Amino acid sequence: MLQFEEIDGKRLSNPPLICRFGGMSWFNKHQMGHAAPTLKSTRRVKKGLILWTASGRAIANGRDEGLTKLLFDDSPEAHSYGKVLGGSIVGTHAGDMIGEIALAIDMGVDAVDIGKTIHPHPTLRESIGMAAEIAYGSCTDVPPARK
Repeated sequence: MLQFEEIDGKRLSNPPLICRFGGMSWFNKHQMGHAAPTLKSTRRVKKGLILWTASGRAIANGRDEGLTKLLFDDSPEAHSYGKVLGGSIVGTHAGDMIGEIALAIDMGVDAVDIGKTIHPHPTLRESIGMAAEIAYGSCTDVPPARK
């Protein structure tokens, strides 16, 4: 058992205990899914992170406390459009959505491929596409990050 007190820098108000079942974890009323191979080398990565406060479906469900994060290879050889290295989803139905990230890793797709894949609106699954769009700078659903 592990105790989570922070998820991607966001402090949880009531840190719950986590039980791991293979590649999936559940805790309290939230689910957490993570898909990534073990990386032994040091790589430069580009992160695409979308908080579910920007998801129409999460807001409509009254469950906008989740997030979706994707990691992409940002090495010079990748030319800014590296393959997906891993991802995490925290929130309701994370277990239903983590398979798309695992498939993307297995197929070796990049951020553009994921971003151009049709993700129906309004669904929680569209947060995967938005996270990819944020990583390569074309997401129109959220304001650009301040530098």
